[in-house]
Amino acid sequence: MQSEALLLDEANGLDEKLEKLFSLIPSDGTSKGNIALLQESNLSEDEYWHLRNKLIEQGKIGKGRGKGGSVYRLIAEESTEKQVKKRGQRKSVESDLYADFEKWLSDFWAKDVNLTWFKIEKTAHQGRKQTGGKWTRPDFAIVAVNTYRYFPGRFLEVISFEVKPNVEDALAGVFECAAHSVYANRSYLAVNLEDDADTESEEFARIERECERFGLGLITFGDPRDKESYEVVVDADRRTPDPSEVDKFIASQLKENTQELVSKQIRS
Repeated sequence: MQSEALLLDEANGLDEKLEKLFSLIPSDGTSKGNIALLQESNLSEDEYWHLRNKLIEQGKIGKGRGKGGSVYRLIAEESTEKQVKKRGQRKSVESDLYADFEKWLSDFWAKDVNLTWFKIEKTAHQGRKQTGGKWTRPDFAIVAVNTYRYFPGRFLEVISFEVKPNVEDALAGVFECAAHSVYANRSYLAVNLEDDADTESEEFARIERECERFGLGLITFGDPRDKESYEVVVDADRRTPDPSEVDKFIASQLKENTQELVSKQIRS
């Protein structure tokens, strides 16, 4: 016989129950025990575990420690007014960082990791162009075609970068980068630090942990014009995405000229 939780569907108020359970989890990112949530929610055990696992699948909460286990919000909730204000600030500040960050990628990072052939494109602002959604669109993308001395053939690699202007905005960037794993072989989050002390904060420690958990790279920098202020704190794991998703990304996100150059490189 199917459990009560497995019989839940939207017609029976699944969305409403998910929202109610989510509301009981602290909005500041601190964890709360499963037992306490089960008691406060007035759900049956089957319902609770089904809904809790749904929230984990949706990327809204993560598993914490403690007796009986716990959960915490992955993205803390903010007031609508504050969200609007920060979105406006983030857009203008990020735009100011782009040119210097792109120069660092081209002049230093690409050489440091020994890319054989590459093209960098700013993919952050593409207007109404259909690219598959906001979180599928990185701030920068590198398409590289690499060759190796003892391994035959040419190898295509897509590397994505998400730039955030401060530590406060960086946690959301972690999950944006994680979404890039559909098409990217490697993904990096780059955070502009207002002060070196930012790296000692609990918030930064959590960002570093989440990057490691998702296999994402983490780059920090102070003055974006100073290449010596850049540091790769966590290197990205290399993935093997579905080739059809890589094809789709290149076709939808990159300029036609870049598409033609990449095509020539992998076939030459």
